[in-house]
Amino acid sequence: MASPARAAGSPEPVVLITYATHSASAAVSQAAHVASLLRAHLPLRNLLWRPSAGVQCLRTEPASASVPIRTLRELPMQLVPLAAHDASDSRVPVLYRLPPVHLFFVSCDDSDVYRAQVRNEIRHWMAALHQHMPHDYEGLRTTVDGGRDVPAHLAPEYLIVLLPSSTAQVAPGASAGKMGRFYALNKGSVLEKLRADFNTSTTEHVLALHRVPVSTDDNDPVVWIELLARMKEATLASIGRLVEMQDRLSTTYDATSTAPTWSLCTSMLRKEHLVQTLEGLGLVREALALYEQISERLTPAASFPPGGTDEGDDSLLLLGPLRKPYMAQLEQGSMTLFDWHSYLYARTSMLRGTLGQVVEVMEKTPAFIDDVTHTLQPHTHTLPLGFLETWSFSIALDAVEQCQAWLVEAQGERDEPTTRAFHAAKAALLELAVRQMIRIGMQVAHLPTEAPFAFFAPATNTHAKDARLSRKEIVEAMASRDVFDSQCRNMLQRTIQAATLGGQTHRLLRAKYLLASLECVRGAHAPALALYSELAQHPDLPHTLALHGPVHAQRLACLAALEPRSAAWQEAVQAALHSLCLLRCHAPHHATGLDELALLRALAECDTAAPTTLLGYNGCEFRIAHARATRHGDTVRVTVPVVSHLPAALDVEAVHVWVRNYRQDQLQFTRAPLTLRPGVNRVELTCATPLHGYFHVQATQIQLPNVCLESIVQGAASLSSLADAQQLEYMRPRLCLPLDGVAAHARLTVSRHVRLDDRRTVRLHVDSGAQALCDARVSLVPQSEVRPMPATEWRFVAADEPRWTAPAPDLLHLPLVPAHTSWAWDVPLEPADRSAQLDVQVTLRYRGQDDSQERVWHRALHAPIALPFHIQIQDFFRLDTLLSKLSFEALSDGPVHLCAPTITASSSSPIEASVPASGASLWLASRETSTFLVQFSRRPGEVRESNPPFELSVAYRTAHDERCALVLETLARVLSASEQLDWDDGDALLLQDTLCEAPALDDDVWRSILQRWCWDPMSKRAHTVLDLVRRVAAALPAEGPDEALEAWDAMPPAARAAWEASRAHLTWRTLTLPVDVPVVDVVNAVTWDTSSVASVMLGQPVSVTIHVTISWAWALASSDAGPVHLKYHLWSDCPGWVVWGVKMGIWTLDTTQGTCVRTIHTKLQSMCTGFQPFPHVRITPLSSNTRRIRCETYPTHASPGIHVVPPPDPLTYWVDVRAPDAPETPAIRAP
Repeated sequence: MASPARAAGSPEPVVLITYATHSASAAVSQAAHVASLLRAHLPLRNLLWRPSAGVQCLRTEPASASVPIRTLRELPMQLVPLAAHDASDSRVPVLYRLPPVHLFFVSCDDSDVYRAQVRNEIRHWMAALHQHMPHDYEGLRTTVDGGRDVPAHLAPEYLIVLLPSSTAQVAPGASAGKMGRFYALNKGSVLEKLRADFNTSTTEHVLALHRVPVSTDDNDPVVWIELLARMKEATLASIGRLVEMQDRLSTTYDATSTAPTWSLCTSMLRKEHLVQTLEGLGLVREALALYEQISERLTPAASFPPGGTDEGDDSLLLLGPLRKPYMAQLEQGSMTLFDWHSYLYARTSMLRGTLGQVVEVMEKTPAFIDDVTHTLQPHTHTLPLGFLETWSFSIALDAVEQCQAWLVEAQGERDEPTTRAFHAAKAALLELAVRQMIRIGMQVAHLPTEAPFAFFAPATNTHAKDARLSRKEIVEAMASRDVFDSQCRNMLQRTIQAATLGGQTHRLLRAKYLLASLECVRGAHAPALALYSELAQHPDLPHTLALHGPVHAQRLACLAALEPRSAAWQEAVQAALHSLCLLRCHAPHHATGLDELALLRALAECDTAAPTTLLGYNGCEFRIAHARATRHGDTVRVTVPVVSHLPAALDVEAVHVWVRNYRQDQLQFTRAPLTLRPGVNRVELTCATPLHGYFHVQATQIQLPNVCLESIVQGAASLSSLADAQQLEYMRPRLCLPLDGVAAHARLTVSRHVRLDDRRTVRLHVDSGAQALCDARVSLVPQSEVRPMPATEWRFVAADEPRWTAPAPDLLHLPLVPAHTSWAWDVPLEPADRSAQLDVQVTLRYRGQDDSQERVWHRALHAPIALPFHIQIQDFFRLDTLLSKLSFEALSDGPVHLCAPTITASSSSPIEASVPASGASLWLASRETSTFLVQFSRRPGEVRESNPPFELSVAYRTAHDERCALVLETLARVLSASEQLDWDDGDALLLQDTLCEAPALDDDVWRSILQRWCWDPMSKRAHTVLDLVRRVAAALPAEGPDEALEAWDAMPPAARAAWEASRAHLTWRTLTLPVDVPVVDVVNAVTWDTSSVASVMLGQPVSVTIHVTISWAWALASSDAGPVHLKYHLWSDCPGWVVWGVKMGIWTLDTTQGTCVRTIHTKLQSMCTGFQPFPHVRITPLSSNTRRIRCETYPTHASPGIHVVPPPDPLTYWVDVRAPDAPETPAIRAP
């Protein structure tokens, strides 16, 4: 009898469907024919199964009241004769021994034969079906929802199929005869009898095939639709009862888990039957959920023996066919913990493999190995030596090989992420196997118990003396070190390859490190050095803290054995020091295995052509958060903490710190040789510079012999917004260099006496301060349109001119400037368009007398060169006098204190000028205008042969001058009344200069000024300055400065300097400009004469006489003087007059006659009423070929004219033209 699960030679387990028929030979042959045709439509597909609500294992949630529909996409089935079916083999799962439906084919069309024979055979067949059902659950009882116990019984599902006879399968047209009707009626009666005998009120077991195909070529699927549908219904009902019964058996038994008779093996056995059924139905995920329930119950099961002592347990392969009779052990209750874990892992892994979850199987394998080893660890005394390591090795390799085979089978469905994840999991398992090999090697003394192998040392070496291992390669490796090395290298190479393909960088680095350590232990330094160098250069090594230090240490050991003190060894030392710096940042307390101080000293002892620079070294750390320096003159000192992380003292040659400000000025602070001890060292650094302000620490350096330890504090960052720049500004360490009034500097001033006929100049002052300047160079780089002239044209101001040269157009060289000296040069400016100020970048480079260090001071300086007012001149010529109106308009920059102008004539000029006395000076507010009148007249008897210019001088002071004088005068009074002040040299001068620049005297402004000076706001000198400013603000008078104030006795030096500075600001500024008297050849004075007529009637002509007085007083004497022809023209440029008579004419004049008078007689007729100005008289010289004649005409009276009145109105009367009978009305005068 064939096994039901392998019926008909099927390679896979199938669900069996039995068939039978009655004993007639025709029926047997026809049933065999029908079965062969029906097999072509198996297996059944797309079965929609709704499990019963009582099935617990198929609920998606435990509290859910319904079970979702499951789709059985394909259920492998096979038709077998009932006689060939055996359901008693308990080794086969119940699903494959339980026919879901039994078929009985009836081939009978005679009702008598049916009643006599066929019906009885069907009843015998139904009675025999129980023998072909599994009897595994006989005697067991289950509990239903109502709490009622019912026996575990599987009822068979069956179908009775009535087959058509050969005469009944004729075509429909052929059945019209009597015989055809007879057979059809007879068949129908047999079908009705079958239904009456075997159908129940709830289930129909009988159906009929209307046609049976002759052959497989004519096997029409339509013929089998009804039969296949009924078979599906019966199959689903049978499967549903089976799953429900198995689920109830398991649930009912687990409900008694607290009973003494309850056994986990029995519970597992019942769940295993359910799992086998679900697995056969393709519900693998539900089967996995059941195994998870078993795993949860396994944790407290401490009554099981540990196990692992059976022969071959160390090399047991769990993936694939089961190698141990676990089902028999479950039935016998002889399972051990080792067997439990192995069985659950094997079954769940196979189910996951069925689902295609190959990577999940590999990822869960290390956790399974860890659980088993922890379980068996206390029982190693019962196991062979190296059992846990050998078993772990076997499981890991078995998982790799089997999962790789599964992946190859499903290669058509692989994608890149799956392949990458597979190699990553494979690398993890291979690394686990490598660790087991290392433990085995240490147990048999093939490997030393030192790093890195000591990290994998077994916890205990206790074992059973007489027990032996069964895995061949492990036994051979334990017996021979060469075999062990070969296998270990092979496993490491496989791990490296898998980690590379899986992108497991850290695992790759660990595997290479172990391989290099193995080579190093065996004395193969060359291949070990190659591997260590490759690891040291790997970009991800710094992220692997455990390997960072040991890799460099082993690399140095290999180089020391192969190439001591070579260039490669020096590079390795530098790389090791860099690795220590990285480890100090990421893991300060992590053990590195490197002697940092010894490495530094060894590197310093190397004889190299150029010093070795270690960039980014943090073994000696500068902790500069915000330091404030102190200075005296050009010498600046700052104390910074240097923390040495070295274990012992370190002698250094020098310490340097570079700082830079926003102007890109770089300074270097230096300290002579010293010893840095472990911990915090306070190091004082010095720098010679006149610069002040906030500087950011850029880099630090510690010099050793042949070694420079450098650290970049902050590099140039890429900033995308102002917020990023501000954040960086607050984060960067800053160094404050205070401003000192006695430090060397340069300044620009504007001359208080300006002549517009000369080239404009500014004054450049070079102040040496408290120290002499050697080899000083001053350069001016223009930053605006106004540019200074070359330095060769600069003029020294003082009488004793020092020795200086101009090596370049914008460079001034001074060999020596003594201390406390201020030299000044007048710098002429190139002619340019009107500009408000001169902008230059002044750079002062010099050296001190005591050292050769170059100092650099530079700053952007501004000098206002624009005048604070505008000047406008208007000339009005008269016969013997020229009147010039001078208009002064103050600009918007501020008010101007202005004096009356003065004018000076040349001694050779025949013209004299005078300005009327105006009394005191006046203030011009912004955009306000003041006017002065200058009168020019000819000296009698002198000839104007030339036209020398006059000089116009204006004295003025700006509001800024007045304010500075007032503030400094008040400061002098306050300083005279003060006691001894606690401030440094130069603070008084610094205070004076800033008082002239500060916009206000309130505390907030001056605190910001002190911050700009980089002074400590809590220092005594800062409090002194703030106190003086408050006292000056309180004592500041409301009126202006006292110009008559004289210096008083017992004036302190600071007060005297402030008083002298206030007097200098009170000095009047002067503006001198040349003024030319215009040359006019002819001046004509026009006088209108109307014979005392006050008014004229509209339209009435009026006779007028025009007297023109002609003067030659303002003409230059000429050698070619001759008669001049003048043309007069009454220009009617207004519509009020019509000129009658003479309108134009020509006069011929002799220039030697002096003043002469000409008369014009004419008549004017008015056209408009009101006051009408007379027409304009235009006098122009006729063109001459010899010289050009300039002419000026003016009326002697302002707006000459006459009043024009309308004529008188005529009188009008009302004439009565009405009829005689009209009422009388008096005449009314018209209005």
